[in-house]
Amino acid sequence: MKNFIYCIVLSLTIALSVFLGSGQNMISSVSAQEVVQELSSENEIFSDNFDNGIKKDWISVSGKWKMINGQLRPMSGDPAILKIGGKFWTDYSIEFDYYNLKNDARIRLGVRNDDISKKSYMASINYYDSYCFLENGEEDEIYVKSGSWYTKSGKLKIVLEGEIIKMFRDGDVYCTVSDDTLKQGNVVLEVVGDGRNNPPYPIIDNFVVSKNN
Repeated sequence: MKNFIYCIVLSLTIALSVFLGSGQNMISSVSAQEVVQELSSENEIFSDNFDNGIKKDWISVSGKWKMINGQLRPMSGDPAILKIGGKFWTDYSIEFDYYNLKNDARIRLGVRNDDISKKSYMASINYYDSYCFLENGEEDEIYVKSGSWYTKSGKLKIVLEGEIIKMFRDGDVYCTVSDDTLKQGNVVLEVVGDGRNNPPYPIIDNFVVSKNN
């Protein structure tokens, strides 16, 4: 009986040694959390959490902006507009947190913005509704209007993969568009305030642009 148990233990030991030593199954000391962070860092194109001010990569198009308590806040402008990126940005994901989105205040996020034609694929949200459309500089072509949100804070996200554009609000897809009019371009952030709110403008935080996996 002892020999039988010894054989089992010896067999398990050999099998485990082979498993640990094989190149494909080599066990690393890196934790799952560290792997996720590493991958996220590699995929990241741009990020700004505004803890140390507003990064110089941003281009102010209109209005005035400040960092207050580690968050991005417009101080003036109707709308207040910032731009980031380059004309050769193509496929990517972009997301940020928003707060104080009340009454008729509005946030618009444009992607693949063309500096010449001023066209963009645009996500637009307010307290009540979510829109997505192609902004063409004259008359916007509305794709989707999705109402009954009633959220003052949450997350806005856009994913671009070829001609497919998906827009998310608070984790839910509210618009999927198949269109190849615009293939590359900048990111434009537009914010409109409401004088009934205090502060009047919505607040932006944790802005991240990353490559699609």
